[in-house]
Amino acid sequence: SRFWFLKHQIPDVQQCPYPNCTSIETTKHLFWECPHLTRTWQLMWEGWSIFFTSNLSWTSLILPHKLRVNKRWCSHQDAILRLWNVFRCATLHHQ
Repeated sequence: SRFWFLKHQIPDVQQCPYPNCTSIETTKHLFWECPHLTRTWQLMWEGWSIFFTSNLSWTSLILPHKLRVNKRWCSHQDAILRLWNVFRCATLHHQ
């Protein structure tokens, strides 16, 4: 987590920056595990899940090439993966 070197001066410096969240701020927590973001990914995935054969996971979020496009949409695989990447990056950037 960031600011580990300030922990002795500011005890909660490593905590998640979202209100009422006291978890240690790691990349995985900040972009995937934090309750403030869980709903965001759930809502986003509702519209996108029909294009893929697997569920959204931390691994597929950070490595989008790990997602497999549903056979029904294989002829549009490149476009789907590019669009997913745009939405994914915009969501990560907004957080």
